Amino acid sequence: MSLDENADSGSFHDNSSALSDVALGLSRNFVRLDATQFFARTWEPTFIAWTTLLSITQIMPSVPLTVDSLAPAVRALDGVISGKDDPYLPPRFGHVHLFHFLGSLKSRIERDKKCGFIEAKNHVTNAALAYEFYRNAQDNPTTTSRLRRLRLIGNRWKDAVGSSPFLLLAFSKTAESFAKYPSKADNKTFRSLVLKASNDMPEELKNVCHELSIIAEHEAANNSSPDDILKSILASSQRSSFMLLFHKHC
Repeated sequence: MSLDENADSGSFHDNSSALSDVALGLSRNFVRLDATQFFARTWEPTFIAWTTLLSITQIMPSVPLTVDSLAPAVRALDGVISGKDDPYLPPRFGHVHLFHFLGSLKSRIERDKKCGFIEAKNHVTNAALAYEFYRNAQDNPTTTSRLRRLRLIGNRWKDAVGSSPFLLLAFSKTAESFAKYPSKADNKTFRSLVLKASNDMPEELKNVCHELSIIAEHEAANNSSPDDILKSILASSQRSSFMLLFHKHC
C-alpha cells in the first residue's frame, strides 16, 4: 500500500498494494527514542493502575447486568480516557480497554437475551445495546458517535500491541496522532506501520511487556491487591527479565 504525503494536511492516501519507503520510514518515528528507559521509570505504577482497571471493569457473570452495576467500570474507563491517570496510564490504555470492554458487554447482552434476562428488540443489535448500556452508565453521557470513534481508536491501538498492552508505553506521540486520526492512515496502513515499528523494538522489552500483561490478567481475575501483586512480581523469577532489560539498555 503506497502512501502519498500531503504536506498541507498531513494525510495519506492508499494508492497501491505495497507500503512505500517513505511510509516505512515513518514507522521509525512511532517508537519513543527512550522507550526502554521510560518503561523502566514507569512500569510499576502503570502495572498497578492497569491491573486495577482490569479488576474494576470485569463484567461478572453472577452479577445482573444493569446500569448501576456497570457504573463503576464505566467511570474508571472514562477516567483513563480523559487523561486522569496520565502519564502512568495514558488515554491509549483506556482506548484499548474500551474496545475489549464493549466486546465483552456485547457478548454478555447476547447471553442474557438467550436466557430471557434482556428483551430482544426488533432492529436493535447487541452492539447498539452495548453502546446504550455504556452511555446510560456514564456520569455525563456522551454521544454514540463519540463512543464509536473512541472504540475505533482502541481497535487501531489493539493492532499495535496485540496481547501486550504494556507495549503502549513504548509508542510515541507520532504513533498516537496516527491512531487518533484515521485521515492520516487507514486501518490497514496503520497496522502495517505499527507492526513494522514493533519489529524494531528491543526483544527484551517486548518479552517483559508480554510477561506483565499475562500476570496482570491473572491477578485482576483473582482481585489481588495492587501491593500484593507488585511484591509477588519483584520476588519472583520474572524479575530477572526486568534486570536483563534494564542493565542492557539503561
